[in-house]
Amino acid sequence: MRIEHMRVTRWFRSNPWVLGIAVLVITFLLLGLLSIRWKSITVDEARHYEYGSNILALDSDRFDDSKMPISALNVLPSVLASFFPEGTLQNLLQKIQTGRVVTILFSLLIGLIVFKWSNKLYGIWAGLFAMVLYVFDPNILAHSRLITTDIYATGMIFLTTYLFWRLSRRPTVVNLLICAITLGLSQLVKYTSIFLYPLFLILILVNQYPYWKGLLLDRDYRGVWRFIRNGILYALVFITISLVIINLGFLFNDTFFSLQDKQVYSDILHYIQSNISTLNNIPIPVPWPYWQGLDLEIG
Repeated sequence: MRIEHMRVTRWFRSNPWVLGIAVLVITFLLLGLLSIRWKSITVDEARHYEYGSNILALDSDRFDDSKMPISALNVLPSVLASFFPEGTLQNLLQKIQTGRVVTILFSLLIGLIVFKWSNKLYGIWAGLFAMVLYVFDPNILAHSRLITTDIYATGMIFLTTYLFWRLSRRPTVVNLLICAITLGLSQLVKYTSIFLYPLFLILILVNQYPYWKGLLLDRDYRGVWRFIRNGILYALVFITISLVIINLGFLFNDTFFSLQDKQVYSDILHYIQSNISTLNNIPIPVPWPYWQGLDLEIG
């Protein structure tokens, strides 16, 4: 027993940063958990919570443009309440304020990813400093205790970008699938995440610029074709997995709809309906609530 204690003590002495991480984790949890008790539920939170409840009830129909399936996570405590006997714990889990705890825990996870990425780039102490900045950032603290999609969007965009960076360093099948799945999940959080697709394309072209420029200069057209072919295969994997996840998240609600059958709001879709009849008849491989929300956001 004494030997084990000595080993643990020695390990902590050689890894003092672990204590720093533990202090930051506890601090972040305390700041979030102690503050939600005194903050009343906002109108927007109630509507996010309502849409999350609808998703768990297998109803993804829209009642506004910005609510997303990710809010179902905040409703999970109330679902767990049914497994407990009547009493204080069940009543606590059923409160909408308890749903905020899920957002806090998600935000904490992203803080640990901030530490991990910074550590990989610049070392342990840089990672610790980055997490300090994250934990005490007023915007992070404010949004981490709300039932909205803002901190989810921030976190998922950051996490997907980190995984894309890891994929660029180690292009394995596992890393490709993990990155593609995370990118798909980010589309269930907020429509801002849709910009990750062109952003990643630009990053790939910039990162691989010396390679494909060299191929063109050497007139290695077979190499150019391999580059293009691999790019197409990667894109197909990302797009296919994203479509599957978006359909799952919105419960395959009216997937493969046609624009001619729907009321649209944005100018671009109004123009398509009025002037390009061919596009009106093309089945669109995403659920109508997903497309409808995107249309409302654009409009």
